[in-house]
Formats: sequence, C-alpha cells, structure tokens
Amino acid sequence: MGVFPEHMRERVLRLEQAIAEAVKLASSALQEVITDLQALRGIVHISAVTIAAELCQVSRCAGARELMGYCGAVPSENSSGKRTRRGGITKTGNAHLRRIVVNAAWSYHRPPAIWAGLRKRQQSASE
Repeated sequence: MGVFPEHMRERVLRLEQAIAEAVKLASSALQEVITDLQALRGIVHISAVTIAAELCQVSRCAGARELMGYCGAVPSENSSGKRTRRGGITKTGNAHLRRIVVNAAWSYHRPPAIWAGLRKRQQSASE
C-alpha cells in the first residue's frame, strides 16, 4: 500500500494531469519560462508551474535580491548605530513561493550531478 492510499495517489495523478493540460493552454511565453525553470536542479514540472504562477512575470523583479525580498527569503536585521545584527529569514512575502524555492535549493546541497532527467530538461530548454 505504501505511504498513501491508492485513491490519494490517483487524485494526485489527476491533479498533475490537469495542471499539465492547463500549461498547454497557457501563452508561449509562460510555457517557455516553465521549460527554462526546469533546467535548474531541484525544479521539476509542478515546481516550475508553481513558481511561474506565483511570480506572474519573472521580469517584475529587477534581480535576485528583489526576487528573494518578494518571497521573504532575506535575513532579518536589528541594527542600531554601529551595531549590526542579522537573524534568520524574515518570512514576510509570498510563503508559497518561498517554500518551493527553498525546497528546490536543497538539491544544491549535494555535489553536482546531471542525471538523465535533468539532462533532457536542459536540452529542451536550450532549443
């Protein structure tokens, strides 16, 4: 039986298929962003779709700092005068986007390796 009952596994598959169908109906620009995101380690189809949906337009952020600020993945700061103290991430901003980005970032914790699935996604992104 595994971790999930069969009916839950089937529901997840139906939802993933519905998302794949919705992406096929999306604009070519959005489809390109989703394909390009999948060229990164740790980001597969559902993660790429989630990031694209939460950001709406990647170009709205001028750079990485602004993007991380938007999703709340920047350090908190408690400074006064010459004293500067930085803490954990602020957790303000888009929590759903932050969760997906942080989970994807964990794949960079391991030594780099390109397996067959990632190689295929990178080739389709470069075409």
